[in-house]
Amino acid sequence: MEQILDLIGNYVSEAFEMAGYDRELGRVTVSNRPDLCEYQCNGAMAGAKRYHKAPLQIAQEVAEHLEGCDAFDSVEAVKPGFLNLTLSGELLSGFLNEMKDDTRLGVPEAEVRKKIIIDYGGANVAKPLHVGHLRSAVIGESIKRILRYMGHETIGDVHLGDWGLQMGLIIAQLRSQKPDLVYFDESYDGEYPEEAPFTISELEQIYPEASRRSKEDEAFRAEALKATEQLQHGNAGLAAQGSGGQVRRTGAAAQIRTGGLRRGAGAHGLAEPAVRRHHRLVGAVRRGKHRDKEDDRKLSHKKNRRVPGLPGAHRLGH
Repeated sequence: MEQILDLIGNYVSEAFEMAGYDRELGRVTVSNRPDLCEYQCNGAMAGAKRYHKAPLQIAQEVAEHLEGCDAFDSVEAVKPGFLNLTLSGELLSGFLNEMKDDTRLGVPEAEVRKKIIIDYGGANVAKPLHVGHLRSAVIGESIKRILRYMGHETIGDVHLGDWGLQMGLIIAQLRSQKPDLVYFDESYDGEYPEEAPFTISELEQIYPEASRRSKEDEAFRAEALKATEQLQHGNAGLAAQGSGGQVRRTGAAAQIRTGGLRRGAGAHGLAEPAVRRHHRLVGAVRRGKHRDKEDDRKLSHKKNRRVPGLPGAHRLGH
């Protein structure tokens, strides 16, 4: 389907040609002064030197040939030689109806397909999530779906920030408050609870208190640093306390699904399967060996569900 700028440009290019000028001068762009018009053409400015005429004279001649054209509500030649264009309701309604009937809803396929990773989310997992955290996730998810629909191999990724000392502080504070939890029993070899050992409201108290203590109590800070090191070296009990479940639940509620969870702030060897799979995925992409559909299935926890009316887009994209 012809894009709207090309459609408008054809009308203006024909008018330039009818006025005796090169039709290539009829290129139309979105107006940089939306208070004056919707679209504009600067071709008269470019043609002035070639045809030895004032640009405003050229613009006026072209505007005369566009008078009565049902594509425009108004065509105005203004100093020093711009053509200001406002589209007609008839053209817009016809274009929208054509989009409605088009199998791809007017969205063109990419001529050159690329492999694209979009990093969005950026939640600090040491602090509670709120509605503001969804902004970048929703924007990123929308960009991912658009690019994928255009034919690009697109991978969504969420970077979990501050997965370092902040986690150690929470662990140390939790250990001091609830020392009998199974997470702190080094001899424990059973299954750990799926839910975190604290509520979101409790976390709002645990982290600020732990941060305050670390600035006043050197022994507590040393304990938090040790917990951070143990966490980053794969201590199963400590890793089980922060599984990223809140981020995933919030994303699922907003119909957002990323390819994997990525660590931040110096984390190494964390026992989080989705994190480890993500790094293998990124490594494969860098080596040029990534297969989008296959790896997406490996990183997915749910099957694709298509959005009605939008072929190829997923309600829970991978």
